[in-house]
Amino acid sequence: MDMPETIIKIDNLSYKPLGCEQYVLSEVNLEVRRGDFLLLLGPPGCGKSTLTRCFNGLIPHLDEGEMTGSVIVAGKDTRISEVHEFATTVGMVFQNPDDQIVSLKVVDEVAWGVENLGLAHEEIVRRVDKFLEMLQITHLKDRLTFGISGGQKQKVSIASNLALLQDVLILDDPTTDLDPVCKSEVTQALATLHEGGMTLIVIEHDLNDLIEMANRLVIMEAGQIRYDASPQVLVGEHYDDLVRLGVNIPQHIEIAHAVNEQNPDAGACPVHKADAFKTFLDFMTTHTAASDDLEPASQPAGEAVISVRGLEFAYSAENPILRGLNFDIHKGEFVAIVGANGSGKSTLVNTFTGLLSPDKGRVIINGHDTKTTKISALAREIGYVFQNPDHQLFCNTVAEEVGFSLRNLSVPEEEVQRRIQATLAIVGMDEMKDRHPFSLSRGQRQKLAVATALIHEPPVILLDEPTTGQDRQSLADLLKLMTALNKKGNTTVMVTHDMDIVAAYATRVIVMSKGQIVMDGRPCDVFYDQYDALAALNLRPPTVIDFCRKLGHLGVPRCLTVDQLTTFIKEVKEESISSMPS
Repeated sequence: MDMPETIIKIDNLSYKPLGCEQYVLSEVNLEVRRGDFLLLLGPPGCGKSTLTRCFNGLIPHLDEGEMTGSVIVAGKDTRISEVHEFATTVGMVFQNPDDQIVSLKVVDEVAWGVENLGLAHEEIVRRVDKFLEMLQITHLKDRLTFGISGGQKQKVSIASNLALLQDVLILDDPTTDLDPVCKSEVTQALATLHEGGMTLIVIEHDLNDLIEMANRLVIMEAGQIRYDASPQVLVGEHYDDLVRLGVNIPQHIEIAHAVNEQNPDAGACPVHKADAFKTFLDFMTTHTAASDDLEPASQPAGEAVISVRGLEFAYSAENPILRGLNFDIHKGEFVAIVGANGSGKSTLVNTFTGLLSPDKGRVIINGHDTKTTKISALAREIGYVFQNPDHQLFCNTVAEEVGFSLRNLSVPEEEVQRRIQATLAIVGMDEMKDRHPFSLSRGQRQKLAVATALIHEPPVILLDEPTTGQDRQSLADLLKLMTALNKKGNTTVMVTHDMDIVAAYATRVIVMSKGQIVMDGRPCDVFYDQYDALAALNLRPPTVIDFCRKLGHLGVPRCLTVDQLTTFIKEVKEESISSMPS
Protein backbone atom coordinates (compact mmCIF):
# COMPACT_ATOMS: atom_id res chain seq x y z
CA MET A 1 0.00 0.00 0.00
CA ASP A 2 1.42 3.40 -1.03
CA MET A 3 2.33 5.87 1.72
CA PRO A 4 0.05 8.96 1.66
CA GLU A 5 1.55 12.16 0.27
CA THR A 6 3.54 14.33 2.69
CA ILE A 7 1.77 17.69 2.85
CA ILE A 8 3.91 19.32 5.61
CA LYS A 9 7.59 18.51 6.10
CA ILE A 10 9.67 20.04 8.90
CA ASP A 11 13.44 19.63 9.02
CA ASN A 12 15.56 20.63 12.05
CA LEU A 13 13.28 23.54 12.94
CA SER A 14 14.38 25.80 15.79
CA TYR A 15 12.78 29.11 16.76
CA LYS A 16 13.53 31.79 19.36
CA PRO A 17 11.00 34.65 19.66
CA LEU A 18 12.28 38.22 19.60
CA GLY A 19 13.35 39.22 23.11
CA CYS A 20 13.61 35.66 24.45
CA GLU A 21 16.94 34.15 25.48
CA GLN A 22 15.88 30.52 25.03
CA TYR A 23 14.61 28.64 21.99
CA VAL A 24 10.90 27.77 22.16
CA LEU A 25 11.36 25.11 19.44
CA SER A 26 14.55 23.06 19.21
CA GLU A 27 15.51 20.81 16.28
CA VAL A 28 11.97 19.69 15.48
CA ASN A 29 11.51 17.11 12.72
CA LEU A 30 8.01 16.13 11.62
CA GLU A 31 6.12 14.96 8.56
CA VAL A 32 2.35 15.39 8.26
CA ARG A 33 0.79 13.15 5.63
CA ARG A 34 -2.38 13.85 3.70
CA GLY A 35 -5.34 12.39 5.57
CA ASP A 36 -3.65 12.38 9.00
CA PHE A 37 -5.68 13.09 12.13
CA LEU A 38 -2.85 14.25 14.35
CA LEU A 39 -3.25 15.23 18.01
CA LEU A 40 -0.45 17.56 19.17
CA LEU A 41 -0.08 17.22 22.94
CA GLY A 42 2.17 18.34 25.78
CA PRO A 43 2.32 20.60 28.86
CA PRO A 44 1.76 24.39 28.68
CA GLY A 45 4.77 26.20 27.25
CA CYS A 46 6.19 23.14 25.45
CA GLY A 47 5.85 24.85 22.04
CA LYS A 48 2.65 23.34 20.59
CA SER A 49 0.97 26.58 19.52
CA THR A 50 4.29 28.04 18.35
CA LEU A 51 4.89 24.99 16.15
CA THR A 52 1.50 25.28 14.47
CA ARG A 53 2.19 28.95 13.64
CA CYS A 54 5.09 27.69 11.55
CA PHE A 55 2.73 25.62 9.37
CA ASN A 56 1.21 28.60 7.54
CA GLY A 57 4.04 31.14 7.55
CA LEU A 58 2.95 33.22 10.56
CA ILE A 59 6.43 32.30 11.72
CA PRO A 60 8.73 33.72 10.37
CA HIS A 61 6.76 36.46 8.53
CA LEU A 62 4.51 37.91 11.27
CA ASP A 63 6.04 36.65 14.52
CA GLU A 64 9.52 38.12 14.74
CA GLY A 65 12.42 36.04 16.00
CA GLU A 66 15.26 33.75 14.98
CA MET A 67 14.26 30.70 12.92
CA THR A 68 16.52 27.99 11.53
CA GLY A 69 15.63 24.84 9.62
CA SER A 70 12.82 24.56 7.08
CA VAL A 71 9.05 24.11 6.86
CA ILE A 72 7.70 22.96 3.48
CA VAL A 73 3.91 23.09 3.03
CA ALA A 74 2.42 21.60 -0.16
CA GLY A 75 5.78 22.15 -1.85
CA LYS A 76 6.19 25.79 -0.72
CA ASP A 77 8.94 26.94 1.67
CA THR A 78 7.44 29.13 4.40
CA ARG A 79 10.61 31.24 4.52
CA ILE A 80 10.16 32.27 0.88
CA SER A 81 6.39 32.20 0.23
CA GLU A 82 4.14 34.86 1.78
CA VAL A 83 1.48 34.08 4.39
CA HIS A 84 -1.43 34.65 2.00
CA GLU A 85 -0.10 31.93 -0.30
CA PHE A 86 -0.94 29.32 2.33
CA ALA A 87 -4.50 30.60 3.02
CA THR A 88 -6.18 28.14 0.67
CA THR A 89 -4.04 25.22 1.87
CA VAL A 90 -3.86 25.62 5.66
CA GLY A 91 -6.64 26.93 7.91
CA MET A 92 -6.19 27.74 11.57
CA VAL A 93 -8.63 28.10 14.46
CA PHE A 94 -6.80 30.07 17.15
CA GLN A 95 -6.82 29.20 20.84
CA ASN A 96 -8.64 32.46 21.59
CA PRO A 97 -11.50 33.07 19.11
CA ASP A 98 -11.42 36.83 19.78
CA ASP A 99 -8.01 36.89 18.07
CA GLN A 100 -9.55 36.14 14.68
CA ILE A 101 -13.14 37.39 14.71
CA VAL A 102 -13.33 40.49 12.47
CA SER A 103 -17.04 40.93 11.67
CA LEU A 104 -19.93 42.31 13.70
CA LYS A 105 -22.47 39.63 12.77
CA VAL A 106 -22.06 35.86 12.94
CA VAL A 107 -23.19 35.30 9.33
CA ASP A 108 -20.70 37.90 8.06
CA GLU A 109 -17.87 36.30 10.06
CA VAL A 110 -18.47 32.87 8.55
CA ALA A 111 -18.74 34.41 5.06
CA TRP A 112 -15.73 36.74 5.35
CA GLY A 113 -12.99 34.33 4.25
CA VAL A 114 -15.07 32.85 1.43
CA GLU A 115 -15.94 36.31 0.12
CA ASN A 116 -12.21 37.08 -0.09
CA LEU A 117 -11.81 34.14 -2.44
CA GLY A 118 -14.07 35.91 -4.93
CA LEU A 119 -16.60 33.07 -5.17
CA ALA A 120 -20.10 33.43 -6.59
CA HIS A 121 -22.76 34.66 -4.17
CA GLU A 122 -24.73 31.42 -4.41
CA GLU A 123 -21.64 29.37 -3.44
CA ILE A 124 -20.88 31.68 -0.51
CA VAL A 125 -24.44 31.31 0.82
CA ARG A 126 -24.30 27.53 0.36
CA ARG A 127 -21.06 27.17 2.31
CA VAL A 128 -22.13 29.52 5.09
CA ASP A 129 -25.43 27.70 5.61
CA LYS A 130 -23.75 24.28 5.45
CA PHE A 131 -21.20 24.96 8.15
CA LEU A 132 -23.52 26.96 10.41
CA GLU A 133 -25.74 23.88 10.38
CA MET A 134 -22.83 21.48 10.89
CA LEU A 135 -21.75 23.38 14.00
CA GLN A 136 -25.35 23.69 15.28
CA ILE A 137 -25.24 27.53 15.32
CA THR A 138 -27.78 28.44 12.62
CA HIS A 139 -29.85 30.13 15.36
CA LEU A 140 -26.95 32.56 15.95
CA LYS A 141 -26.80 33.62 12.30
CA ASP A 142 -27.97 37.21 12.84
CA ARG A 143 -26.47 37.70 16.33
CA LEU A 144 -23.64 40.14 17.03
CA THR A 145 -20.32 38.35 17.48
CA PHE A 146 -19.47 40.31 20.64
CA GLY A 147 -22.83 39.42 22.20
CA ILE A 148 -22.44 35.62 22.21
CA SER A 149 -20.68 33.37 24.74
CA GLY A 150 -17.02 32.32 24.51
CA GLY A 151 -18.02 28.80 23.53
CA GLN A 152 -20.33 30.09 20.79
CA LYS A 153 -17.52 32.29 19.45
CA GLN A 154 -15.34 29.20 19.28
CA LYS A 155 -17.88 27.42 17.09
CA VAL A 156 -18.22 30.49 14.84
CA SER A 157 -14.44 30.56 14.33
CA ILE A 158 -14.44 26.89 13.42
CA ALA A 159 -17.30 27.38 10.95
CA SER A 160 -15.55 30.34 9.27
CA ASN A 161 -12.45 28.21 8.69
CA LEU A 162 -14.35 25.17 7.50
CA ALA A 163 -16.09 27.29 4.87
CA LEU A 164 -12.74 27.84 3.14
CA LEU A 165 -12.35 24.09 2.43
CA GLN A 166 -8.57 24.00 2.89
CA ASP A 167 -6.52 20.80 2.66
CA VAL A 168 -5.25 21.11 6.24
CA LEU A 169 -7.13 22.47 9.25
CA ILE A 170 -5.24 23.32 12.46
CA LEU A 171 -7.30 23.73 15.62
CA ASP A 172 -5.71 25.06 18.82
CA ASP A 173 -7.82 23.88 21.79
CA PRO A 174 -11.04 24.02 19.72
CA THR A 175 -13.36 22.66 22.42
CA THR A 176 -11.90 24.41 25.47
CA ASP A 177 -14.91 26.67 26.11
CA LEU A 178 -17.64 24.30 24.91
CA ASP A 179 -20.15 22.37 26.99
CA PRO A 180 -19.95 18.54 26.70
CA VAL A 181 -22.67 18.18 24.08
CA CYS A 182 -21.24 21.03 21.98
CA LYS A 183 -17.87 19.28 22.22
CA SER A 184 -19.50 16.17 20.81
CA GLU A 185 -20.99 18.21 17.96
CA VAL A 186 -17.58 19.69 17.10
CA THR A 187 -15.97 16.26 17.38
CA GLN A 188 -18.55 14.81 15.02
CA ALA A 189 -17.97 17.67 12.58
CA LEU A 190 -14.23 16.93 12.64
CA ALA A 191 -14.94 13.23 12.07
CA THR A 192 -17.06 14.11 9.04
CA LEU A 193 -14.33 16.37 7.65
CA HIS A 194 -11.66 13.72 8.20
CA GLU A 195 -13.76 11.07 6.51
CA GLY A 196 -14.00 13.47 3.56
CA GLY A 197 -10.21 13.54 3.26
CA MET A 198 -9.25 16.65 5.23
CA THR A 199 -5.96 16.57 7.15
CA LEU A 200 -6.46 17.65 10.78
CA ILE A 201 -3.88 18.85 13.31
CA VAL A 202 -5.49 19.41 16.70
CA ILE A 203 -4.06 20.73 19.96
CA GLU A 204 -6.46 19.60 22.66
CA HIS A 205 -6.44 18.78 26.37
CA ASP A 206 -9.77 16.92 26.43
CA LEU A 207 -9.11 13.69 24.57
CA ASN A 208 -12.25 11.78 25.59
CA ASP A 209 -13.67 11.63 22.07
CA LEU A 210 -10.81 12.70 19.83
CA ILE A 211 -8.38 9.97 20.84
CA GLU A 212 -10.59 7.36 19.16
CA MET A 213 -10.40 9.24 15.85
CA ALA A 214 -6.70 10.14 15.75
CA ASN A 215 -4.17 8.01 13.92
CA ARG A 216 -1.18 9.83 15.47
CA LEU A 217 -0.28 11.37 18.81
CA VAL A 218 2.67 13.77 18.72
CA ILE A 219 3.86 14.56 22.25
CA MET A 220 6.05 17.61 22.88
CA GLU A 221 8.21 18.56 25.83
CA ALA A 222 10.49 21.61 26.19
CA GLY A 223 10.28 22.52 22.50
CA GLN A 224 11.05 19.05 21.19
CA ILE A 225 9.03 16.07 19.99
CA ARG A 226 9.33 13.21 22.49
CA TYR A 227 6.90 10.74 20.91
CA ASP A 228 5.21 10.30 17.55
CA ALA A 229 3.11 7.14 17.31
CA SER A 230 -0.43 5.78 17.23
CA PRO A 231 -2.66 6.12 20.33
CA GLN A 232 -2.61 2.33 20.73
CA VAL A 233 1.20 2.22 20.85
CA LEU A 234 1.61 5.17 23.21
CA VAL A 235 -1.15 4.09 25.63
CA GLY A 236 0.04 0.49 25.57
CA GLU A 237 3.79 1.06 25.84
CA HIS A 238 4.33 4.53 27.31
CA TYR A 239 1.38 5.07 29.69
CA ASP A 240 3.50 6.30 32.62
CA ASP A 241 5.38 8.75 30.39
CA LEU A 242 2.08 10.17 29.13
CA VAL A 243 1.07 10.80 32.75
CA ARG A 244 4.47 12.38 33.50
CA LEU A 245 4.14 14.72 30.51
CA GLY A 246 0.76 15.95 31.73
CA VAL A 247 -1.38 14.34 29.01
CA ASN A 248 -5.00 14.27 30.15
CA ILE A 249 -5.60 10.58 29.62
CA PRO A 250 -9.34 9.93 29.09
CA GLN A 251 -11.12 8.35 32.04
CA HIS A 252 -12.16 5.24 30.11
CA ILE A 253 -8.50 4.49 29.36
CA GLU A 254 -7.53 5.14 32.99
CA ILE A 255 -10.22 2.67 34.13
CA ALA A 256 -9.14 -0.02 31.65
CA HIS A 257 -5.51 0.51 32.70
CA ALA A 258 -6.48 0.08 36.36
CA VAL A 259 -8.26 -3.21 35.52
CA ASN A 260 -5.34 -4.48 33.43
CA GLU A 261 -2.92 -3.78 36.30
CA GLN A 262 -4.82 -6.39 38.32
CA ASN A 263 -4.50 -8.95 35.53
CA PRO A 264 -0.95 -10.00 34.55
CA ASP A 265 -2.27 -11.75 31.44
CA ALA A 266 -4.21 -8.73 30.18
CA GLY A 267 -3.65 -7.61 26.61
CA ALA A 268 -2.99 -4.08 25.39
CA CYS A 269 -4.89 -1.28 27.11
CA PRO A 270 -7.87 -0.36 24.88
CA VAL A 271 -8.22 3.13 23.42
CA HIS A 272 -11.90 2.97 22.41
CA LYS A 273 -14.52 3.63 25.07
CA ALA A 274 -16.64 0.58 24.16
CA ASP A 275 -13.60 -1.71 24.48
CA ALA A 276 -12.63 -0.10 27.80
CA PHE A 277 -16.13 -0.67 29.18
CA LYS A 278 -16.01 -4.32 28.11
CA THR A 279 -12.67 -4.70 29.92
CA PHE A 280 -14.28 -3.37 33.11
CA LEU A 281 -17.45 -5.44 32.61
CA ASP A 282 -15.45 -8.65 32.12
CA PHE A 283 -13.54 -7.95 35.34
CA MET A 284 -16.70 -7.33 37.36
CA THR A 285 -18.51 -10.42 36.04
CA THR A 286 -15.62 -12.62 37.20
CA HIS A 287 -15.23 -11.02 40.64
CA THR A 288 -17.66 -10.61 43.51
CA ALA A 289 -18.10 -7.15 45.01
CA ALA A 290 -20.21 -5.53 47.69
CA SER A 291 -20.91 -1.85 47.08
CA ASP A 292 -19.70 0.52 49.80
CA ASP A 293 -21.01 4.01 50.42
CA LEU A 294 -18.31 6.37 49.09
CA GLU A 295 -20.39 9.52 49.26
CA PRO A 296 -18.99 12.18 51.61
CA ALA A 297 -21.05 13.24 54.55
CA SER A 298 -22.72 16.63 54.24
CA GLN A 299 -20.87 19.41 56.04
CA PRO A 300 -22.73 22.06 58.03
CA ALA A 301 -23.07 25.29 56.07
CA GLY A 302 -20.96 28.21 57.21
CA GLU A 303 -22.01 31.84 57.09
CA ALA A 304 -23.16 33.21 53.73
CA VAL A 305 -20.36 35.03 51.88
CA ILE A 306 -22.40 35.55 48.69
CA SER A 307 -26.15 36.21 48.81
CA VAL A 308 -28.23 36.59 45.66
CA ARG A 309 -31.84 37.75 45.91
CA GLY A 310 -34.25 38.29 43.00
CA LEU A 311 -31.38 38.81 40.54
CA GLU A 312 -32.36 39.77 37.00
CA PHE A 313 -30.12 41.01 34.21
CA ALA A 314 -30.36 41.57 30.45
CA TYR A 315 -27.99 43.05 27.88
CA SER A 316 -31.09 44.06 25.91
CA ALA A 317 -34.74 44.17 26.97
CA GLU A 318 -35.81 41.51 24.47
CA ASN A 319 -33.11 39.05 25.56
CA PRO A 320 -33.10 38.47 29.35
CA ILE A 321 -30.04 36.57 30.59
CA LEU A 322 -30.64 36.08 34.34
CA ARG A 323 -34.18 35.44 35.54
CA GLY A 324 -34.99 35.90 39.22
CA LEU A 325 -32.11 34.03 40.90
CA ASN A 326 -32.11 33.36 44.66
CA PHE A 327 -29.33 31.47 46.48
CA ASP A 328 -26.49 31.71 49.01
CA ILE A 329 -22.88 30.52 48.82
CA HIS A 330 -21.33 29.74 52.19
CA LYS A 331 -17.90 30.10 53.73
CA GLY A 332 -15.63 27.14 52.96
CA GLU A 333 -17.67 25.80 50.03
CA PHE A 334 -16.19 24.79 46.67
CA VAL A 335 -19.06 25.59 44.33
CA ALA A 336 -19.10 24.65 40.65
CA ILE A 337 -21.50 26.57 38.39
CA VAL A 338 -22.22 24.54 35.25
CA GLY A 339 -24.55 24.80 32.28
CA ALA A 340 -24.66 24.76 28.51
CA ASN A 341 -23.04 27.55 26.49
CA GLY A 342 -25.14 30.71 26.78
CA SER A 343 -26.93 29.63 29.98
CA GLY A 344 -25.77 32.76 31.87
CA LYS A 345 -22.87 31.43 33.95
CA SER A 346 -20.27 34.10 33.13
CA THR A 347 -22.90 36.84 33.30
CA LEU A 348 -23.85 35.65 36.80
CA VAL A 349 -20.30 35.73 38.15
CA ASN A 350 -19.73 39.16 36.60
CA THR A 351 -22.48 40.43 38.90
CA PHE A 352 -20.48 39.06 41.86
CA THR A 353 -17.53 41.32 41.04
CA GLY A 354 -19.54 44.45 40.24
CA LEU A 355 -18.53 44.39 36.57
CA LEU A 356 -22.25 44.04 35.81
CA SER A 357 -24.95 45.69 37.90
CA PRO A 358 -28.27 43.87 38.46
CA ASP A 359 -31.31 45.26 36.65
CA LYS A 360 -33.37 43.97 39.56
CA GLY A 361 -32.53 42.32 42.85
CA ARG A 362 -29.34 42.36 44.93
CA VAL A 363 -25.96 40.64 45.13
CA ILE A 364 -24.24 40.85 48.53
CA ILE A 365 -20.54 39.91 48.87
CA ASN A 366 -19.44 39.60 52.51
CA GLY A 367 -21.98 42.24 53.50
CA HIS A 368 -21.20 44.57 50.56
CA ASP A 369 -23.99 45.36 48.11
CA THR A 370 -22.43 45.27 44.62
CA LYS A 371 -24.74 48.07 43.45
CA THR A 372 -23.38 50.56 45.97
CA THR A 373 -19.81 49.31 46.54
CA LYS A 374 -16.89 50.34 44.36
CA ILE A 375 -15.36 47.59 42.23
CA SER A 376 -11.98 48.34 43.84
CA ALA A 377 -13.47 47.58 47.27
CA LEU A 378 -15.15 44.39 46.01
CA ALA A 379 -11.78 43.26 44.60
CA ARG A 380 -10.51 42.92 48.18
CA GLU A 381 -13.33 40.47 48.91
CA ILE A 382 -13.29 38.41 45.74
CA GLY A 383 -10.37 37.44 43.49
CA TYR A 384 -11.54 36.97 39.89
CA VAL A 385 -9.79 34.91 37.20
CA PHE A 386 -11.41 35.77 33.86
CA GLN A 387 -12.44 33.21 31.24
CA ASN A 388 -9.89 34.85 28.95
CA PRO A 389 -6.74 35.70 30.97
CA ASP A 390 -5.65 38.24 28.34
CA HIS A 391 -8.45 40.52 29.54
CA GLN A 392 -6.66 41.09 32.86
CA LEU A 393 -2.96 41.13 31.96
CA PHE A 394 -1.34 44.47 31.12
CA CYS A 395 2.08 44.80 32.81
CA ASN A 396 5.52 44.32 31.25
CA THR A 397 6.70 41.41 33.42
CA VAL A 398 5.14 38.52 35.29
CA ALA A 399 6.38 39.89 38.63
CA GLU A 400 4.93 43.35 37.95
CA GLU A 401 1.60 41.76 37.00
CA VAL A 402 1.35 39.78 40.23
CA GLY A 403 2.35 42.70 42.45
CA PHE A 404 0.18 45.32 40.73
CA SER A 405 -2.81 45.15 43.07
CA LEU A 406 -0.67 45.24 46.23
CA ARG A 407 1.14 48.36 45.08
CA ASN A 408 -2.23 49.98 44.35
CA LEU A 409 -3.13 49.27 47.98
CA SER A 410 0.16 50.92 49.14
CA VAL A 411 1.50 47.69 50.67
CA PRO A 412 5.18 48.14 51.69
CA GLU A 413 7.55 47.09 48.89
CA GLU A 414 9.35 44.52 51.04
CA GLU A 415 6.02 42.78 51.72
CA VAL A 416 5.06 43.06 48.02
CA GLN A 417 8.26 41.27 46.98
CA ARG A 418 7.78 38.56 49.62
CA ARG A 419 4.22 37.84 48.49
CA ILE A 420 5.13 37.95 44.78
CA GLN A 421 7.80 35.32 45.36
CA ALA A 422 5.51 33.14 47.50
CA THR A 423 2.57 33.38 45.07
CA LEU A 424 4.65 32.62 41.98
CA ALA A 425 6.08 29.58 43.78
CA ILE A 426 2.55 28.37 44.53
CA VAL A 427 1.56 28.43 40.83
CA GLY A 428 4.95 27.13 39.66
CA MET A 429 6.04 30.29 37.84
CA ASP A 430 8.88 31.58 40.03
CA GLU A 431 11.42 31.08 37.22
CA MET A 432 9.32 33.16 34.81
CA LYS A 433 9.10 36.32 36.92
CA ASP A 434 11.01 38.44 34.36
CA ARG A 435 9.12 37.18 31.27
CA HIS A 436 6.61 39.40 29.46
CA PRO A 437 3.10 38.00 30.11
CA PHE A 438 2.33 37.76 26.39
CA SER A 439 5.45 35.73 25.71
CA LEU A 440 3.84 32.94 27.77
CA SER A 441 1.58 30.19 26.48
CA ARG A 442 -2.18 30.45 27.00
CA GLY A 443 -1.99 27.90 29.84
CA GLN A 444 0.82 29.84 31.51
CA ARG A 445 -1.11 33.10 31.18
CA GLN A 446 -4.04 31.36 32.87
CA LYS A 447 -1.79 30.41 35.80
CA LEU A 448 -0.50 34.01 35.93
CA ALA A 449 -4.08 35.28 36.14
CA VAL A 450 -4.67 32.91 39.05
CA ALA A 451 -1.58 34.32 40.78
CA THR A 452 -2.90 37.88 40.42
CA ALA A 453 -6.10 36.78 42.16
CA LEU A 454 -4.30 34.93 44.97
CA ILE A 455 -1.75 37.64 45.79
CA HIS A 456 -4.02 39.74 48.00
CA GLU A 457 -5.50 36.69 49.76
CA PRO A 458 -9.22 37.40 49.18
CA PRO A 459 -11.78 35.32 51.12
CA VAL A 460 -13.50 34.32 47.86
CA ILE A 461 -11.76 33.07 44.69
CA LEU A 462 -13.78 33.09 41.47
CA LEU A 463 -12.47 30.96 38.58
CA ASP A 464 -14.14 31.30 35.17
CA GLU A 465 -13.11 28.26 33.06
CA PRO A 466 -9.82 27.55 34.89
CA THR A 467 -9.08 24.47 32.74
CA THR A 468 -8.29 26.53 29.64
CA GLY A 469 -4.90 25.52 28.26
CA GLN A 470 -3.93 23.56 31.39
CA ASP A 471 -2.27 20.18 31.42
CA ARG A 472 -3.25 17.46 33.88
CA GLN A 473 -0.63 18.24 36.55
CA SER A 474 -0.94 22.05 36.42
CA LEU A 475 -4.70 21.84 36.79
CA ALA A 476 -4.46 19.33 39.64
CA ASP A 477 -1.97 21.59 41.46
CA LEU A 478 -4.26 24.61 41.08
CA LEU A 479 -7.37 22.80 42.31
CA LYS A 480 -5.54 21.17 45.21
CA LEU A 481 -4.45 24.67 46.20
CA MET A 482 -8.08 25.84 46.07
CA THR A 483 -9.13 22.84 48.19
CA ALA A 484 -6.43 23.63 50.77
CA LEU A 485 -7.64 27.24 50.94
CA ASN A 486 -11.21 26.00 51.39
CA LYS A 487 -10.13 24.00 54.43
CA LYS A 488 -8.77 27.23 55.90
CA GLY A 489 -12.13 28.95 55.41
CA ASN A 490 -11.79 30.39 51.91
CA THR A 491 -14.60 29.97 49.40
CA THR A 492 -14.10 28.92 45.79
CA VAL A 493 -16.61 29.52 42.99
CA MET A 494 -15.75 27.87 39.69
CA VAL A 495 -17.48 28.19 36.32
CA THR A 496 -16.54 25.26 34.11
CA HIS A 497 -17.61 22.76 31.47
CA ASP A 498 -15.16 20.14 32.74
CA MET A 499 -17.36 17.65 34.56
CA ASP A 500 -14.34 15.55 35.60
CA ILE A 501 -12.97 18.32 37.82
CA VAL A 502 -16.45 19.21 39.11
CA ALA A 503 -16.89 15.64 40.31
CA ALA A 504 -13.39 15.49 41.79
CA TYR A 505 -13.21 18.82 43.63
CA ALA A 506 -16.56 20.57 44.07
CA THR A 507 -18.60 20.20 47.25
CA ARG A 508 -21.67 21.67 45.57
CA VAL A 509 -22.95 21.94 41.99
CA ILE A 510 -25.27 24.68 40.71
CA VAL A 511 -26.72 23.86 37.29
CA MET A 512 -28.00 26.72 35.12
CA SER A 513 -30.27 26.71 32.08
CA LYS A 514 -31.66 29.73 30.25
CA GLY A 515 -30.71 32.09 33.06
CA GLN A 516 -32.25 30.05 35.86
CA ILE A 517 -30.97 27.58 38.46
CA VAL A 518 -32.49 24.19 37.70
CA MET A 519 -30.39 21.97 40.02
CA ASP A 520 -28.41 22.63 43.19
CA GLY A 521 -26.82 19.92 45.32
CA ARG A 522 -23.88 17.64 46.08
CA PRO A 523 -22.00 16.28 43.03
CA CYS A 524 -23.00 12.68 43.80
CA ASP A 525 -26.69 13.62 43.96
CA VAL A 526 -26.63 15.78 40.83
CA PHE A 527 -24.57 13.42 38.66
CA TYR A 528 -26.21 10.14 39.66
CA ASP A 529 -29.77 11.06 40.59
CA GLN A 530 -30.21 13.67 37.83
CA TYR A 531 -28.18 11.86 35.13
CA ASP A 532 -30.88 11.89 32.45
CA ALA A 533 -31.96 15.44 33.28
CA LEU A 534 -28.37 16.62 32.83
CA ALA A 535 -28.22 15.03 29.38
CA ALA A 536 -31.34 16.97 28.41
CA LEU A 537 -29.47 20.18 29.38
CA ASN A 538 -26.50 19.44 27.07
CA LEU A 539 -24.38 18.29 30.02
CA ARG A 540 -22.60 14.95 30.22
CA PRO A 541 -21.35 13.53 33.55
CA PRO A 542 -17.83 12.04 33.66
CA THR A 543 -17.18 8.63 32.12
CA VAL A 544 -16.47 7.10 35.53
CA ILE A 545 -20.03 7.92 36.58
CA ASP A 546 -21.42 6.45 33.37
CA PHE A 547 -19.50 3.19 33.91
CA CYS A 548 -20.45 2.96 37.60
CA ARG A 549 -24.16 3.53 36.86
CA LYS A 550 -24.18 0.79 34.26
CA LEU A 551 -22.51 -1.73 36.57
CA GLY A 552 -24.15 -0.77 39.86
CA HIS A 553 -26.03 -4.09 39.81
CA LEU A 554 -22.66 -5.87 40.02
CA GLY A 555 -21.74 -4.05 43.22
CA VAL A 556 -19.88 -1.07 41.73
CA PRO A 557 -20.29 1.93 44.08
CA ARG A 558 -21.24 5.49 43.11
CA CYS A 559 -17.69 6.73 42.49
CA LEU A 560 -17.01 10.32 41.50
CA THR A 561 -13.38 9.91 40.43
CA VAL A 562 -11.16 7.34 38.73
CA ASP A 563 -9.01 7.24 41.87
CA GLN A 564 -12.01 6.08 43.89
CA LEU A 565 -12.86 3.45 41.31
CA THR A 566 -9.22 2.30 41.06
CA THR A 567 -9.16 1.77 44.84
CA PHE A 568 -12.38 -0.24 44.58
CA ILE A 569 -10.95 -2.39 41.75
CA LYS A 570 -7.84 -3.16 43.82
CA GLU A 571 -9.94 -4.07 46.85
CA VAL A 572 -12.13 -6.37 44.76
CA LYS A 573 -9.05 -8.13 43.39
CA GLU A 574 -7.48 -8.49 46.85
CA GLU A 575 -10.74 -9.84 48.28
CA SER A 576 -10.97 -12.31 45.41
CA ILE A 577 -7.43 -13.58 46.09
CA SER A 578 -7.97 -13.86 49.85
CA SER A 579 -11.19 -15.84 49.39
CA MET A 580 -9.56 -18.43 47.13
CA PRO A 581 -9.06 -21.85 48.78
CA SER A 582 -5.49 -22.37 49.94
